[in-house]
Amino acid sequence: MFSSTCPLRRQCARYLSTRAKRRLETSLLAELRRTHPKQLTAFSDSIEQQRKLICDKYAAIATDRLRIVEQLERAVCHDSTLIPVGSFGSGLLSPSSDVDLCLLLNESRPNRRAEFERRFFEVAFRRKFMAEVFGLIRRSKTLGHLIDWTKSQAIPHARVPVISLVFKSGLCMDIQFGNEKSIRNTNLVKHYVMADERFGQLNMWAQQWLTALKAKNSLTGKLSSYHITMLVIHFLQCESALANPVLPVLARTHADLVGANLSLDDVLVSVLDRSESPADLNWTSKCKLRVGELAVQLVDYYSHVDLQLMAFFIDKGVCEQRPNQSIGGTGRLHIVDPYERDSVCRGPSTLEAFQYALRLTAMAFSAGHMLVYPLTEKHVMAAQGVARNNAAKKFLA
Repeated sequence: MFSSTCPLRRQCARYLSTRAKRRLETSLLAELRRTHPKQLTAFSDSIEQQRKLICDKYAAIATDRLRIVEQLERAVCHDSTLIPVGSFGSGLLSPSSDVDLCLLLNESRPNRRAEFERRFFEVAFRRKFMAEVFGLIRRSKTLGHLIDWTKSQAIPHARVPVISLVFKSGLCMDIQFGNEKSIRNTNLVKHYVMADERFGQLNMWAQQWLTALKAKNSLTGKLSSYHITMLVIHFLQCESALANPVLPVLARTHADLVGANLSLDDVLVSVLDRSESPADLNWTSKCKLRVGELAVQLVDYYSHVDLQLMAFFIDKGVCEQRPNQSIGGTGRLHIVDPYERDSVCRGPSTLEAFQYALRLTAMAFSAGHMLVYPLTEKHVMAAQGVARNNAAKKFLA
């Protein structure tokens, strides 16, 4: 075991920092600009175009989605509110256009929310409460006939208890209960979306990239959508990754909007604000890289970080030694968002899944493969072929 003050750990950190700065000058991106410039340009074009299509599609259906949320509120919320969370609330959006909501009790009397949160931990109360909400929705004259009840269910024993509703139209809605952290996370990501459009573009690519490589699946202990979003944010705001960061470190520069000490009522004002003119963050990035170039840089950056040794702190915008961890790590990535003291990565396979994706993609990029969006199984198989050929060459050398 090594303490956080161990000279070896400090030496490793200095080495990684120096190597990161040197890599800014001789990177995988520079290589691809020489060898595959047209593919790199087309890569950016395809991501940007697809992101625009998703945003346009969402704009066209947003009114319908909000009307359904209002109907749900009338059916179940007598002294509470349905808060949009996840991509639906942040504006990050996703091709699936699913809707995540959080039922939050109004603070009509002091400590009402805290009391509900305490009671909700009790299995019997949680089961009964969720069954009552599920029943109210089912009996709703405006919504009941729109929902496929053979596919919808209340899941009180999940890690995050939800009511999952599947509409006959194909729309899926998940309702959480009193999840304050989810609301704060949504507010944070919403402001990052406001800061620079490349964040939304790069996150869309990263989610699909890691899904295609089977590295994203929180149910099996791999990466979740939130983990990936935090990895994208860290990369875009870290000076060790980009000489000119794309994103500010919002917890430091705009604590009045996203800080951990911000009252929940103030957070709700932001999350529920659906105006077309978001708050002015007074931020303009000096980085001129397009999204395809940023994708290459992201892979290059994380490929050169010792993921077992280092931790990523979103509130500080830095990559530092893991606190009180051995050099070998735990098999998990270590990502700390502004609202938790510990890592948000609890899946035992997060590190292994991410490392596999990085190794395969770095080799594929160097050979001109996988510079496409979206990735298909055919693209992944071609990349795996490149990896096998490289392994054979090393064995025979």
